[in-house]
Amino acid sequence: MKVKSCICENTENIMSILFSIIVSLVFLFCSPIHPWIVGKAYTDSSVFMTVALMMERGYMPYRDTFDHKGPFIYILNYIGNKLHYYWGVWIVEVLFLSVTVFFMYKIARLLCGKVSSIVSTLMAFSLLFDYFEGGNLTEEYAMPCIASALYIFLDYLLNEKLSKLRIIFAGIGLGIVLMLRPNMIAVWFVFCISIFIHNIFLKKNRDLCRMIIYFAFGLMLVLLPIFIWLILNKDFSFFWKAYIEFNKAYSFADGRANFSAKMHTFLWFLKTTICIMSYSLLLIYLKKKELRYLNITYLVYMVMNIVLISLAGIEYGHYGMIIVPATVYPISLLFNCIENIETNDIRINVLSVVSVSFLISLVIPQWLEIITDIPVIYENRKEKTIDSNEEISNIMACINQYTTPDQAISVYGNYDIIYVLSNRKHATRYSYQSSLGQVVPEILDEYFSELYSELPNVIVVQKDWHDERMTRFLDDNNYSLLWSQDSENLQSVSVYSR
Repeated sequence: MKVKSCICENTENIMSILFSIIVSLVFLFCSPIHPWIVGKAYTDSSVFMTVALMMERGYMPYRDTFDHKGPFIYILNYIGNKLHYYWGVWIVEVLFLSVTVFFMYKIARLLCGKVSSIVSTLMAFSLLFDYFEGGNLTEEYAMPCIASALYIFLDYLLNEKLSKLRIIFAGIGLGIVLMLRPNMIAVWFVFCISIFIHNIFLKKNRDLCRMIIYFAFGLMLVLLPIFIWLILNKDFSFFWKAYIEFNKAYSFADGRANFSAKMHTFLWFLKTTICIMSYSLLLIYLKKKELRYLNITYLVYMVMNIVLISLAGIEYGHYGMIIVPATVYPISLLFNCIENIETNDIRINVLSVVSVSFLISLVIPQWLEIITDIPVIYENRKEKTIDSNEEISNIMACINQYTTPDQAISVYGNYDIIYVLSNRKHATRYSYQSSLGQVVPEILDEYFSELYSELPNVIVVQKDWHDERMTRFLDDNNYSLLWSQDSENLQSVSVYSR
């Protein structure tokens, strides 16, 4: 019987892995860098690709190429570049999203049957359509860590199932998220406290000590190698100033730190139908005595999750990606209830059918839309979308004509896709300046000081960034206009050479 059970479990795991890969491959037709699409990567994604490009040439993030996200995002983009330049990071996305889907399914399986778990997973995962925003973002890579940690914590609180390896993996997940962006750690913060209280109440002090040791070990497996890498390359102080000090200033810039801005952002993330239903289901099932402690913990976690991503007071959709894995457990509670109905009460049966039908109606159109697009994408797979962009084509022609592959260029504004597509390193420490100078004005002083020193052959000025300071620099150093998006509009994208 044990052998048969083991075979069944392994078969299900294999099938769930295949299911996870298929879901990820289908969803990632939303990515502009899909190898059948090869379109223009979005702004943040282009920045991460640019840092990876610089790393390939021997430069260090922070010290030589400024950005303020955690180092793990640049490492992943560096790996993506090694797999295939430009769209190689899409392969990394497939891996990370597959792991996310797999653990979301495993979470649902803690409460539901196989079919219900598949439906629960697809429902919860559909929320990602609203938050993806082109992908290759820190939140996307945090999702598998969050989903796996949720599964480990839930399996422990539901079934007392735990092992050294699981605890270590939970610590590794926290380490990765801390090296992406630290305001995504709600699941570890809330559940670690909950499990601590749980063990103290049950007087399992020895077990608790072991958990802390193994968890810390997993955390250090991520943090120590990254810190050593930064220290050995004399980059740790630059990392601290960018990742800690700059982000602190960024969070409090432009009055975003006021309570009304944070509350508005909190409600903005809360308002999606699936999110509201998740909170409602948790509140409804608080009456289940055997799940009350877990559901209270989970409710606190979901509130804390949105609180942390609302701290900056900015309504960036991609911040909401970390909500996606959190919603699968509340949805699976509904299916668990349906599966365990042991009554002929027609009212309960009708309510269950209506609830599930409503949730499915939210999900099917989104999945059908992307599935119906796949044949068209396949037919046009040999035509790179980026090649049809006239603006990009003209800028690339100027760069290729007036610079060699080993020469640096500079883009003024926030248009890092130019470095990536031209495969050119950037002059000065700053590949982009728009959002940085608004937070720390001294950064613009440093940028122009280095620009006067380096005098790159080509400078691209992004739309709406033809300010007095750049105009003076171009005039002082005899730069001439090569191409402009609109020759009659001085505020359009322009390319200058010296």
